[in-house]
Amino acid sequence: MRRLKAAIGLALAAACLYFVFRNVDVGAVAEAFGQFKAYWLLPALALYAADYWLRAERWRELLAPIQKAKTATLLDLLVIGNTVNNVLPARLGDVTRAVLCKRRFGMSRSSALATIFVEKIGDGVATLGFFLAAVALSPKDLGQHGGVKELVGGMTESQFVSWMNLAMRVSAWIFGLALLFSILGIAFRSRTARLIEWTAARAPGRLGATLHRIGHMFLEGLSVLKSPAGMAATAVITLLLWAAEAGVYYTIGRGFHEPIPFAAIVMLVAIVNLAVMLPSSPGFWGPFELVAIGVLKLFGVSGGVAVAFTLVTHLFLIVPLAGAGALAMAREHLHLKDVREAETSAAEPDPEESVEGSNA
Repeated sequence: MRRLKAAIGLALAAACLYFVFRNVDVGAVAEAFGQFKAYWLLPALALYAADYWLRAERWRELLAPIQKAKTATLLDLLVIGNTVNNVLPARLGDVTRAVLCKRRFGMSRSSALATIFVEKIGDGVATLGFFLAAVALSPKDLGQHGGVKELVGGMTESQFVSWMNLAMRVSAWIFGLALLFSILGIAFRSRTARLIEWTAARAPGRLGATLHRIGHMFLEGLSVLKSPAGMAATAVITLLLWAAEAGVYYTIGRGFHEPIPFAAIVMLVAIVNLAVMLPSSPGFWGPFELVAIGVLKLFGVSGGVAVAFTLVTHLFLIVPLAGAGALAMAREHLHLKDVREAETSAAEPDPEESVEGSNA
């Protein structure tokens, strides 16, 4: 199964990269690289560090009702998990974070995964907010004058805009419903728990135990939503970390000789992060390039600068994280084989949770 996931991820990356770079003007890209002012990476690095610290602080807030933890410790686990996402396909780093929580704190994997689920809902809602802000800032005729000329990946300008709009409409439904059910679940906790018990009792065999475990995991992970103060803190931190991430993109963009519209940066943050939320290739190579270059060219950025900006930004998001991940693994006394074992154990039932499920 591991080899199959890796093969699918690599195939996806290869296909996207082929369609993105098959008609690239290498000379224009080289010129854009040559004119890039690398010193802009220093403030970008400070913003990137702030982004991750805020993510760890948000995770601490989400975990607080079920597990006390220091932000610095969670930062290590978060960095390790996202480093794994850059090496392995299918967002296995998120699962690794949950396994490391169990190892570090003794808490259940399911409870940790539930907090990550709530985290993703917050990020999804923020993504939609950024997209709407970008639409408000964009020219009214965006995507209406590209004709049949290819924009990126074989798509014309109008096709790319249609794809973006469809992706955002689907995302709005998914994250909107997830948020609604989360709020209803915590508002009517006892009724939701009884519904879970009723459903699990009528499901056959191990499916019932699994439904029972996942359902209660979901409720436990929503514990932060019981507190208006906790909800407010999580929302504020989410806004701040997304502002920091947008700052990373904007600051890197300042390093290029060709101005990149602010609306393009806002749209880029929304669309790229939506693309990488889904399980895909290691390091999200391919989907990241396809989406980022498409958005930049849509806003009139030249092909050479669009490609150079995308590659610089993608490498910037990966290389410092890899270094931080190696340091975090050393502090946690982890080796690569431990991460592999975590990936394997994640596919197996948690003994403690199985006991809880059978006793409930």
